[in-house]
Amino acid sequence: MFMKNKLNRIILLLCLSLFVCLADAEAAQLETITKVLDIDDYRGTVCDYKGDITGSSFSLNDEMVTLQPQLRVKNQLGYKKIAGGCIKLMSQDGSHEYVSFPIGNEESVQAYKIHADTGREFLLVKVILGAADGSSSFVNFWLIGKNGEEYVTYATKETLDKAGLLYDDLAINIKAGQLEMMGYSRLYGNGSFFGNSKFKGRRYRRVFWKYGTVGSLYFFWDDKANWFGYRLVNV
Repeated sequence: MFMKNKLNRIILLLCLSLFVCLADAEAAQLETITKVLDIDDYRGTVCDYKGDITGSSFSLNDEMVTLQPQLRVKNQLGYKKIAGGCIKLMSQDGSHEYVSFPIGNEESVQAYKIHADTGREFLLVKVILGAADGSSSFVNFWLIGKNGEEYVTYATKETLDKAGLLYDDLAINIKAGQLEMMGYSRLYGNGSFFGNSKFKGRRYRRVFWKYGTVGSLYFFWDDKANWFGYRLVNV
């Protein structure tokens, strides 16, 4: 009887282990990130805004959609610059508007399609404010996806701030099945050495600066919540 009970316990533990392994295997892992829209405008430069100014069409969750710019344009010293507006996610035939993303004065926008191993796809739209010196400042982002027949927003700049991520701008990558948003900031020094550099625009002298990584926020898909979770990793 003792041996039978022990064998039953072993079989139960093996079944539980198999269940956990299967649950992990079924969790969505993010695989690829592809840029689907890029519109550039740099404050302080003498050039027209450029990029996908007429929009971009692509497949998202087996549906053809369009990111359609609706931008106001101003004349600045004879050059065309963005004066605000929005980017709209629409059905390709234009009959349905799903989400609208606001764009400010002389801001640039990039959009990325994120593909998971389950076949599910998400869209990330990032807005930055570029400058003539090649630097940029992060303005906002939206991580969205389809939940049933509706698009929902999983995360925005407010999520980054709530999590405590420090940044001037962000680099976006896929790492170990998760979306990494790496925050980096300008470091200012009082000379050619950066031993006393500080983050987030706390300057000694503007002449001497460079970028440094501050930390990363990782977004992962939570099957139970049917939503994105996140974790902060500081450098």
